[in-house]
Amino acid sequence: MLVRFLSDKRKEIVTGFTGLIAVRETTGEKIFDLIHKEIKRCGQSLASCIGFAKDGASNMVGCNNSVWSRLKAVALFCVQLKCICHSLALCIQYAVSKLLSNNGFLLSEIPNWFRHSELRREAYKELFRVMNTATEFEANRTTPFP
Repeated sequence: MLVRFLSDKRKEIVTGFTGLIAVRETTGEKIFDLIHKEIKRCGQSLASCIGFAKDGASNMVGCNNSVWSRLKAVALFCVQLKCICHSLALCIQYAVSKLLSNNGFLLSEIPNWFRHSELRREAYKELFRVMNTATEFEANRTTPFP
């Protein structure tokens, strides 16, 4: 669980990791109770919560019996925020689905190709350096060619 808050000590907004919460039951009620307990453990109150970021699962954002419906009853000024990581993953998934199947396959396999081979990574770095030498030269020159 992450929290963002205005730090009196640092005079800035800080993001802090409070810890991992083991979830055994995924009902809105159980997840809300776990969040509430964690916030209390940190010496804070959910009543002062002004933003709640989550995915779009019904147990998190549904109108009835969700984490959001319970949080909204306690934190009157709280607003819902979509999880940026989840939103980005959905955007990427949609974009890849619009590619030709062989391009999508190629893009999805690139990390696997480099993950297990230091030689492949080094060869790619060298290829990248060679291919971008002219670009670097153009960016660093101070006078145009005659």
